Amino acid sequence: MIYKRHCAVHHRFFTHVTLEYKGHRHWRALLFPPFAPVAFVLAAVPFALVIGFVFSRNAGYIALFTMAAYFLMYEGLHTLSHFTDSPFLDRVPLVNTVRRLHATHHDPEVMATQNFNLTFPICDTLFGTRSDVPSSAREPLERSR
Repeated sequence: MIYKRHCAVHHRFFTHVTLEYKGHRHWRALLFPPFAPVAFVLAAVPFALVIGFVFSRNAGYIALFTMAAYFLMYEGLHTLSHFTDSPFLDRVPLVNTVRRLHATHHDPEVMATQNFNLTFPICDTLFGTRSDVPSSAREPLERSR
């Protein structure tokens, strides 16, 4: 369901040419539906329970909180990736890098092979699917995207 929504809705609505958010009518294509945060937290509960059982109750709470925080951070950084006309965001290092990687992620020539992760490209690094971000990545995001 998540993959279908991502590819069928998000990537057809936002392309590497028209990546920018243009108002409240874009929310549906930009963010996960309202029930998604609850579903992601519920999906994290079994992992947190195992961690809590193996280590400690506090470790389980920390794991659950971390997974929920990661989802919220993902949604926030993903949303910022679609605000392309912002001189302020162009100068914020982490946000600018995430926006640059996300623009590459929406490029049809590479979207099936590179930049699958948005916030922390851990799996992209492990599986060799992360595109190199040149030193020019510190420069403002191109306005054409």
